[in-house]
Amino acid sequence: MIETDAELRKWKPTNPDLPPGLNAVRVDGARGLYARMFDTGAITWVFRFKLHGKARQMALGPYPAVSLAAARQSARDAYAKVKAGVDPIEQDRQEAEKARAAVARRITFAKYTAQYMENRASTFKTPKAAKLWMATLRDYAFPVIGKVRVNDITEGHIQQIMEPIYSTKRETARKVVQRVGAIIGAAIDEGLRDRDRLNPARPDAHAHWRSLRNAQIMDAAGRRGPQPAVPVEQVAEWFAALRDKEGIAARAVEFLALTCVRSGEVRAMTWGQVDLAARTWSIPVENSKMSRDPNRRPHVVPLSDAAIDLLNSLPRRAGVSLVFPAPRDGALSDMALSKVMRDMHAAALAAGEAGWIDQASKRPAVPHGLRSTFRTWAADRGEVQFEVAEAVLAHAVGGTTSLAYQRGSYRDQRVAVMQAWADFITGKTDAPVQVDPLAAALDVLRAAGLSASDIAARLTPAAADNVVPIRKGAA
Repeated sequence: MIETDAELRKWKPTNPDLPPGLNAVRVDGARGLYARMFDTGAITWVFRFKLHGKARQMALGPYPAVSLAAARQSARDAYAKVKAGVDPIEQDRQEAEKARAAVARRITFAKYTAQYMENRASTFKTPKAAKLWMATLRDYAFPVIGKVRVNDITEGHIQQIMEPIYSTKRETARKVVQRVGAIIGAAIDEGLRDRDRLNPARPDAHAHWRSLRNAQIMDAAGRRGPQPAVPVEQVAEWFAALRDKEGIAARAVEFLALTCVRSGEVRAMTWGQVDLAARTWSIPVENSKMSRDPNRRPHVVPLSDAAIDLLNSLPRRAGVSLVFPAPRDGALSDMALSKVMRDMHAAALAAGEAGWIDQASKRPAVPHGLRSTFRTWAADRGEVQFEVAEAVLAHAVGGTTSLAYQRGSYRDQRVAVMQAWADFITGKTDAPVQVDPLAAALDVLRAAGLSASDIAARLTPAAADNVVPIRKGAA
């Protein structure tokens, strides 16, 4: 038995024939405490005990790093746990795991992102895709949460990330949040974030926030005026340039121009919604802008010859229902369609041309502006009834009462209008000139050599009490 430090320093193995590490001597002052000597001369403390009928031993540390007094105290503490029915080895292991987890939870988002990207480098399709991932996180996420611990990131942080880009770079905001969510999800799996805390970047976490921002964006858009549109007199030239561009996004813009619908409706379009025999495309209510309107009905779009030809020319991918799928078979982004028109404008400028500029705002035309181009064409054409033009655009015309009674879709009229529009933008017909009947009559009378007084007299016979007199100035 060993009682003092001096004895430990002088201690020699009592049986040198035993295997290394099996030379152990009981130490006085604590029950179950032993000193073990290895063949190298190193000494370590061991606490031996029996729990639930099973003999166990627990390492307490090396001597002299752990002094004799410290070893005795550790052995006494461990013995007290055994008497209480607690396994001191298991308890120490759990406490060590908690300590390691606490240290790990101090990792910042930027540092963990670097580890995440390194561990998953092989999962990216190309090195460029990985760089794009990292670029969006570095540009938009890191300024807000880069130095924040992964365990401390909240939904408020995610909204701070989206705030400056949600209205102008909606698709970028979606991708950033999606990527942040994937990284935080991996951190939860690795125990770097408390499992009882939900992922702050989950899709349903910001529904109310997005709803409020969408309302603000729509209100602001209304104050800014209509979206930049291709001038009517240039739309045929623009459409010809569009047809020269390759790619599924360009074909989506082409179909968008032919049908005058909204970008999101084309991007979500599936082959199951198309009836080529009936020459129609039925847009489900859930895909439309007014999906929350309880009176909303599916919008059936008549397809012109050009639209049918375009659909027949598109390749179909096995297992993919989307008419205009992205390269990875998902839906195209809104930015993909916008980029087509931006590139067209840039190419026109590079060729020394004026490009495609909205006449009112002086800004380059955008996909949604094509609806304004159609509406202007329909108004200038003169023979397109107002309600029919609005039905083409799926606009609700009138108040609640009138909408409740007016349930027609102007289908036959819209078929003719969509064909005429397609013929116009494909260059088959020219825009008819809108003629003012009164102005035409005045021109005829002037050509006959009549004076202003004579013209006024002819247009306002004294006996006609149901004719509004015309002023001399008008003649």
